[in-house]
Amino acid sequence: MLAIYTRLSREDSDSTSIENQLREGKSFAKENGFKNIEIYNEGQGVSGGANIKDRPQLFKLLQDFRDNNIKAVWFRNQNRLERNSTTWHIFTTDAKKFNVSIYFNDKLFDFENPQDNLFGTITSALNQYQKDLQSAQTKRTLRDNAEEGKVWSVVAYGYKSDNGYLAIEETESKIVKEIFDLSLSGVGSDSIAKRLNERKIKTRKHVLWRGATIQHILKNTMYKGDRKFSGKI
Repeated sequence: MLAIYTRLSREDSDSTSIENQLREGKSFAKENGFKNIEIYNEGQGVSGGANIKDRPQLFKLLQDFRDNNIKAVWFRNQNRLERNSTTWHIFTTDAKKFNVSIYFNDKLFDFENPQDNLFGTITSALNQYQKDLQSAQTKRTLRDNAEEGKVWSVVAYGYKSDNGYLAIEETESKIVKEIFDLSLSGVGSDSIAKRLNERKIKTRKHVLWRGATIQHILKNTMYKGDRKFSGKI
């Protein structure tokens, strides 16, 4: 049986879509006489740098190696498998141990070929380097934006984006002030949430207030003027 593994991270382009990967994998199966296929679709938003235990479909694929259910596996290219050198080592070691053929972009990976092994190891190192570099650059950009007062990610309740800069959202800010006033007067988080729900005041996502939501607001240093990024103020 041929396994077709697909994955799409947030950084990938449209050309790498799950649909494109599946179409190419099924075409490979047909052209190479694989009548039985099994799809392992990790889905979207899953990083190739994540550990195997945090990638359920990849973990299942390895288990199926050991159960002798899979004899070959297809990836669009090596970075669909990993952007993590540890994952590369574990996966290829198990594939070799259980006599599972690996195809990257329709090309068979030859475990007995020193050149394939060298190229695979170098590619894995480059994949991890690119992931780590991208992560570092993203963190630096977000930190610089925060220092300049710009918005990043989800804006906290009580604030809004004003041409890319953080600004107070007047209606929500009154609710935030009320939450702090009630807390300072001794009202518990669950009771505050109950009062807001009774008045049919909605959260930004239009769901009911909960004690945990109130606690998150009370603990957020932004409301006392300290903006944290990566644990630093």
